Amino acid sequence: MKRVGSSAFATPNTALTIARGLGFSAGQFDLVGPSKWRSIYDAILDRFAKGGAKDARRVVWLWEFLKDEAWYRPRENEPLEVLEGFGDPETRVFLLLEHFRVQDGERPLWLFRGSLRATLRTLEELPFTEFTITPTSMEWLVIENHHDLWIAVGEGADRVVGGERVPPL
Repeated sequence: MKRVGSSAFATPNTALTIARGLGFSAGQFDLVGPSKWRSIYDAILDRFAKGGAKDARRVVWLWEFLKDEAWYRPRENEPLEVLEGFGDPETRVFLLLEHFRVQDGERPLWLFRGSLRATLRTLEELPFTEFTITPTSMEWLVIENHHDLWIAVGEGADRVVGGERVPPL
């Protein structure tokens, strides 16, 4: 598949360049601005992380700090469209992308909002990155980590991701 962007790191500019190159408008996929970023991120942590935002902001990987039972399995080179099993392709979702150029102990995250379809298509074209997707309703959450594992919690996690059921750590 031809890459629209070729950055070694998943920066917001690369993600947006890819999305626009695929024909997705700002209404279909866009960066969440700084005035709303923290409250949305905290809401995601409050819903899915042990101890909520207060405790989870200091963890390295959310997938090691989930408060609900999760389903884990290797991705095995499957297309991300498999994750459309969570809902309608036009479902509004949040996407957290990790920026891998970590310096001084910081782990910058970038938050996007878009349709499930636009988000998955954009991710397929990005250079490797860990990501987290949850619908704006936060009924489920799916993560792809640096071990190429899909980790999912919430409604539909067993059906869409399946694999091994793991209780909260």
